[in-house]
Amino acid sequence: MAQESRIEVINKFGWRKEFVLDKPIVQIGRDARNDLVLEDGFENGIAPRHAQMLPSSVNAQGMRLVNLSEKDILIYAQGGKADLAVTLAQSPSATITPRSSGEVSSGDLVRLGDFSLVFQGALPIRKLSG
Repeated sequence: MAQESRIEVINKFGWRKEFVLDKPIVQIGRDARNDLVLEDGFENGIAPRHAQMLPSSVNAQGMRLVNLSEKDILIYAQGGKADLAVTLAQSPSATITPRSSGEVSSGDLVRLGDFSLVFQGALPIRKLSG
C-alpha cells in the first residue's frame, strides 16, 4: 500500500507552504543541506540540523520525530484541525526533549522554534478488486 504524507510549514508571519514527505527519513533544520529547510532570515530558534522524521514503527499513519537540537519540541495533538493561535494558546499534549524522540500523528501540530508544522498522514491507497 502506498501512502503520501505531507507537512504544512507556517512561520511566525503566517507564511504557509506544504511539502510532500517523499523520503523515508526527512532531515529538518536551518542548514540548506536539509530536506526541509526552516530559514526565514531571522533568528528563529532553529538549529542547523534540528530534527528528523521517519516512519513510525507503532502507527501506520504516523511518523517518529527525533529531536536533534538542544531545545524542546512541542506537540499539540490534532492541532492542525483548529485555529493556529487557539492551538498554541493551549498546553502542548507532548514535549520531545533534546536528544529524544516521540510519535506524531496525522493532524498534529509540531512547534519547532518560531515555526509550526502540521503533519498530515495520507490514508493508505487500496486496490479495488473487480
